[in-house]
Order: sequence, then C-alpha cells, then structure tokens
Amino acid sequence: MLDEVDDRGKKYFRTAQFSTYELAEKFLIWRWSTTARTVRGLRPLGPHLYKRGYSTDVTLASTDSEFKTEVKSSAGSAILAEPYSVIFSHLMAKPLADLELMVRDGLT
Repeated sequence: MLDEVDDRGKKYFRTAQFSTYELAEKFLIWRWSTTARTVRGLRPLGPHLYKRGYSTDVTLASTDSEFKTEVKSSAGSAILAEPYSVIFSHLMAKPLADLELMVRDGLT
C-alpha cells in the first residue's frame, strides 16, 4: 500500500496498492521521473500514455471505490485512481530496465 503527502502536508492513505514489490517500485520510478523530466524541460511520460487509453495487455476489475480501478497484468495487479491506472497499465509488464531507459531518455 502507498500513502502520499501533498505539498501542504496533508496525508492521503491507501492511494495505491500493488500485488508485488516490483510493481510498487515501477510506479514510484515513473512518478519520480515526472518531476525529474519536468525540471529538465522534458516531456513527462504520462500524458502520451494516457491518450492511448488502457493497455490491451491488461484486464480491469472494479473496486469498492468508484474512483479506483484494479489493473491486472502478467506482472501482477495494482489498484489505482484514474489517470494513474490508465498510464500505469502501459508500464506494468515492462521490464524494470526498459522503464529506466524510458525515464532516462534525455536526462543525461
């Protein structure tokens, strides 16, 4: 489970859940890359992936929250709010090394 704190110090509980440590790691790498890429004036990965809609490699399941979707892939499952669930559906099955290459593109 992932909790988040915003820039005003407000804490949000259970904003994301992952079935494996590797999925949580991929999610955090992607989220951190958004800040790093923005600081460097590079395009974040999210908007491009969001425009594509959910990956065809995942299945979706409803949750007890109307704001969150469970996304299942061969790599495991994640429960995320939109738009994160859409974007992350494209990253879940990617090998960690490939995700890191995507993130670093233009940063070095």
